[in-house]
Amino acid sequence: MAWIQITFHVRAEHASAVADVLSDLNALAVTLVDAEDNPVYEPDPGAVDLWQRTKVIGIFDDDRDIKPIIRHIETRFPQQLLDHNIENIADENWVSKSLDQFQPLRCGDRLWIVPTWHTPPDPHAVNVMLNPGLAFGTGNHATTALCLEWLDANPPAGQTVLDFGCGSGILAIAALKLGAERVLVVDHDPQAIEATLANAAENQLQDRIAIVSADDIQEASIDTLLANILAGPIISLAPRFMPWLKVGSPAILSGILSEQGNQVTQTYQPWFTITNVVERDNWLRIDTRRK
Repeated sequence: MAWIQITFHVRAEHASAVADVLSDLNALAVTLVDAEDNPVYEPDPGAVDLWQRTKVIGIFDDDRDIKPIIRHIETRFPQQLLDHNIENIADENWVSKSLDQFQPLRCGDRLWIVPTWHTPPDPHAVNVMLNPGLAFGTGNHATTALCLEWLDANPPAGQTVLDFGCGSGILAIAALKLGAERVLVVDHDPQAIEATLANAAENQLQDRIAIVSADDIQEASIDTLLANILAGPIISLAPRFMPWLKVGSPAILSGILSEQGNQVTQTYQPWFTITNVVERDNWLRIDTRRK
C-alpha cells in the first residue's frame, strides 16, 4: 500500500483547528508534532499557548486528489499557514514513520530520555520513558538538554523540586529518577499537565508529582527550582521565585537567548548569586543560587 502525507506548518494556536479540518476531510490519520521542539513563550495571564510552530500531518490514500484539500486549508486559514509540503509514503507504517523522529537521547553521564516506543539502549542507566504528547519537551532542544545535563550532574537526592513550566514533564520526571523526594509542577497549559501526568504514570512516579498553582507554593519550601521557559517570564518572576527557595538553593534558568543573558543576570543579582552560564545554539542556561 501507499499513502500521501501532507504536512502543514502552522502557528501553534491554530494547529488543533487545522487538524480538525483534516479529520473532517477524511484523513486516515492526523498527527500534531512540534516543528522544532521550541520552548513555549509565556502568554499573558489567562491565555493558553502551545508550540509556537507546529506541524499538522495528514495521511491520505494515494489515489486521493489532494489539491482540493490544500486549497480548502489555505482558504480556511489564510493567515495561519506558514508553509506546507507533500510526501509519498510507500509500503511503510505511517505511525512508525512519525515516531521515528524521536530517538533515545543521552543527557550527561547516566540520564537517558527514551521515547516510550523504544527499548532503553542501556537498561542500567537512569531512563526517563517519555511520550511528549501535545506539550513541549523531548530533550532535543538545547534549552531542555541543558537542564537535563545539569540534573544529571547535580542529582537532587531527597529534595523537593519545583518545575515551573513543566511541558511534557521531562524535567520533573528526570529529577525524580535522579533521587528527588517529590516534585511540584506548574504550567498554565492544561495539555502540558495532561502530558506530565501521563508521563509520570508511564514511569510509575505519579504519586510523587504534585500539580500546583503558583499561589500554592509555600515560602522556603523548595530545594531546587527549574524554569525552562523564556527570558520575559523569567525576568518578571525573579522576585516571586526568591521567597520560594531555601537560602543557598539553586534556581536553574533556561530558554534564554544569548543576547538576553545580561538582562536576566542583572535582574537576578539582587536575590541570587550567578554561579554559571552555559551557552548552546544561541541559548543560555543560567545557574543561580538564592542568597
